Amino acid sequence: MTLRHIFPAVFAIALSGCSGNGSGLSQRDSAEALNAEIETAMTQGNYSKAITDIDSFSRTFPLQTDIRRKLLNTRAKAAEGLAIQSIPRLDAGIAAAQAGMDSMQNDFVSVQPATSLPPYLVHKGCQGTVDSSPRIQARVNTGADATDTPWVLAVGTGRDIGLNHLVINTAQGATYTISVNESVGGMLASLRPEQIDGLGRQLAANNDKIAQATASGSKGSVKIPVSDAESHGIAAAWQLSAQRDSLRKMLIEREKTERILQMSRDKAANSL
Repeated sequence: MTLRHIFPAVFAIALSGCSGNGSGLSQRDSAEALNAEIETAMTQGNYSKAITDIDSFSRTFPLQTDIRRKLLNTRAKAAEGLAIQSIPRLDAGIAAAQAGMDSMQNDFVSVQPATSLPPYLVHKGCQGTVDSSPRIQARVNTGADATDTPWVLAVGTGRDIGLNHLVINTAQGATYTISVNESVGGMLASLRPEQIDGLGRQLAANNDKIAQATASGSKGSVKIPVSDAESHGIAAAWQLSAQRDSLRKMLIEREKTERILQMSRDKAANSL
């Protein structure tokens, strides 16, 4: 190889080395630019964006250890700020849900069954039992299992029909066909929320009412009369159970937020 060929090759290698240094400087510039965005988000109180950008920084710039180390404290402060921002919203939601629930519960009476069944609430217009005559009754659970089963629809047919299905038609044309997996004496059953939430929502949201209810089984069928008051009671039970469930979830979120707040403060103190 002659000198005429060697010098261009050496020059190309030198240029390549400069390009590598330029790339390194560019990455540092990008890291500092993102860090500046994080600082702006913190100043503006946009803690959610700050957290997202900090996590993105850690993935994108793993070698920028000096900035990443500083951002550990920043992230803890962002989480603290986000928690502090959330608390007033949660408190307002909890107060509203509690007030709504208290107001609705005035229309219900508490029932303590003589059996081992948990206590429950029934609407004042739907008191009584389903044991001796064809009837359906909405019940809001207040026992220990209320979290899993906030409300149920008790069904009674008045006689043993080998109960296994219930068909409900509303005045507005909605139809609900519900399978009864277990019954007592072929005449009593308790339908779970996942089976009846659609019905409760339809009655409550659309001011609908039940036009016809038919229970059927291996030994026959029975038409169950449902009054307007009982339709209203089902709608009210769904609304109350939804309100109680909403309150429960907000209380859990409030407690979780308090824990996040404390942990964030601990992390911020430890990262100093």
